[in-house]
Amino acid sequence: MVVLLLVLGCWLALAIAMLPFAAALGRAARWQDDQRAAQLRAARRRRLQPRGSRVSSIHRAA
Repeated sequence: MVVLLLVLGCWLALAIAMLPFAAALGRAARWQDDQRAAQLRAARRRRLQPRGSRVSSIHRAA
């Protein structure tokens, strides 16, 4: 019984010690998602911009 309590106490202490690392991993994943979303927004914005009067060399040659 004492050994069981000792093992459970060790697991609990380990879980409490890992909480800051888990929080840091969550923040890193959220930051990565934000970066990816920003890249997608920038790509969408570039795609939606008007091209202007520039004509590609393929169309110019035709």
